[in-house]
Amino acid sequence: MNPRFFHVYQDTPAGREALLQTVFFCRMLGAAPVVYIPETPRFLMYFENRVVQVDLDCDPSDLKKRARWQARASEILAGSGLDAHFLQIHHRTTPELPDVPVDFDYMSCPVPASARHFVYSDLGMRRLPAVAPFSVLIPALVARGWKSLAVFYGGDEKKEGVLAAGLAMARNTGLPLDVFTRGPVPVIRSASFKAHVRHVVAGNKGNDFWMDVPPEALMIVGASGKGWFRERFFSTFKKELRSSLPGTCVFVGPQAQESYMRIWERETDS
Repeated sequence: MNPRFFHVYQDTPAGREALLQTVFFCRMLGAAPVVYIPETPRFLMYFENRVVQVDLDCDPSDLKKRARWQARASEILAGSGLDAHFLQIHHRTTPELPDVPVDFDYMSCPVPASARHFVYSDLGMRRLPAVAPFSVLIPALVARGWKSLAVFYGGDEKKEGVLAAGLAMARNTGLPLDVFTRGPVPVIRSASFKAHVRHVVAGNKGNDFWMDVPPEALMIVGASGKGWFRERFFSTFKKELRSSLPGTCVFVGPQAQESYMRIWERETDS
């Protein structure tokens, strides 16, 4: 069964660019897009131990044009050779709070042109990947294809899940993977994974680190980093992503990392 990619579509220039990036991601990883045309400016996602409210950056009056939004999204998907699957809401916590299922492998949501972070309330950029079982795609402001992968690894052996995610995506896409770390150089024992690693870049703190990241790379970042990782990618994430790393980024939270680690461990043991 192909992995499923949940995409919240908004009929704006930024929303169009975000959908085009979802399309490219799905084609590269063989995922099936599931598109949600919002009915209200917010919705709920019920996870195992947490409920996350997603607030969208849109005018409620625009949501009355859902038929036009769906037609436009269908056109974009069809032009890319992908089938259009649209999510239908079956449950609601309140009339204004639909419940969106969470059984997906990836998720994306458009960002406003004025900011490079999720448009979720209560620090949703950190909150959603922290509890979701899927990886979260942060789209760039302008869609373009990526030709390689860049994973940012904090160097902690207990947090190797993001490295496993990068290795799995590299193998599935056939693209080269560059590993960036401030800590020890990771040991990759699986030959099927190791073959996809192009460079391992280890360095000290400093802005020169970011200049080694290929501009056409899809960036893969752990959402539960500590120390330097949290300092650089969360407390100053918006500034870094807008200035130094403006490309498309995938956040891999703790639960998603565990799934990738199981795949890696099976490969290592075989």
